[in-house]
This record gives sequence, C-alpha cells and structure tokens, in this order.
Amino acid sequence: MLDGKIILNVTNNLAFDVQVSLFGSTSDPQASNVGAFTQYWWDIAYPLLDIANVSTMYLEYKPVGAATFSIAPFNTNNNYLGIWQGLNNLNFGIFWNQFPTFIPSVGYQIYTSNDKLEFGNISW
Repeated sequence: MLDGKIILNVTNNLAFDVQVSLFGSTSDPQASNVGAFTQYWWDIAYPLLDIANVSTMYLEYKPVGAATFSIAPFNTNNNYLGIWQGLNNLNFGIFWNQFPTFIPSVGYQIYTSNDKLEFGNISW
C-alpha cells in the first residue's frame, strides 16, 4: 500500500530558475502550462511604459496553428504587479514575474509556458 506520498522527479533544463505549474490552477483551467515546452517572455520596462498612466494593456493570443491573433484586454491597476495579476485573470494559463518589483536596470519580466496557445505582443 502506498504511504500517501507523491514523488515528483522534475528537471529544469534551462540556465536559470523558473517557476512551473505541475497540476494547473484556477488561472490555468485547461492545464495549458502543465508539461508545456514553449516559453514566452516579455520585458515590460520603464521608460517605455509609464505604468502610472496605463490602466489597460492588451495581449495578443491565438490557438496554436491559427492564422491570426485575437486581442485580450486586461486591467493593470496602474502598477507593475497589476500587469501580472491582470494576465493571470485572463485564464490563459499561469504567468509569472521574474522579479516581484520593477528593477530599473533589468526591467519587469513576465513569462509563461504554453503549448496550447501562441502569444504575441503585449501593448498599451
């Protein structure tokens, strides 16, 4: 009989640490991130983005193989953390932020893994 433990053997083949979704979540109802190989990264950096004056941003997305992108608007609450929260409220999978706060020399990086949807630009 099993002792109630689940043993996971997870390997990170990247040159840096990343967060992953192993079981999905409420932000990922289709389990789009689970086992996904395709990564998407965005660097949303000041001075390009004056977040205090941007309350809505837009994410391009489409099912894998589709011809054209659709646009999904999301609320930012006029702060960098709001960008991350807004993306996760779209239910396109889980989006992570590389740094919890904006770092002027690095920017504000957001990423996700998804093999069911393709993502394009984030605009405002």
